[in-house]
Amino acid sequence: IAVDEGGHSETIIDKETGFLLPRNHEKIASCIIKVLSSQKLRKKLVKNAVLYVHKQWDIKSTSIKIEDYFTALLQNKKLTS
Repeated sequence: IAVDEGGHSETIIDKETGFLLPRNHEKIASCIIKVLSSQKLRKKLVKNAVLYVHKQWDIKSTSIKIEDYFTALLQNKKLTS
């Protein structure tokens, strides 16, 4: 459960791996109660979050993203030089 600001939306898929909410204490409190009240929902969120993290943030995919980023930077530099 996070406020839908900054990097949270890059790491949380709303209603799949967690909840992205507006900065509103009543909505946040309501969502906390919802998650705490439902074991089924908690299990779903945890399962989806673990799968997402393994898929998106494992060392292999992260290193590929970094390599692609630096390759693009180098190619752009060659084009502008």
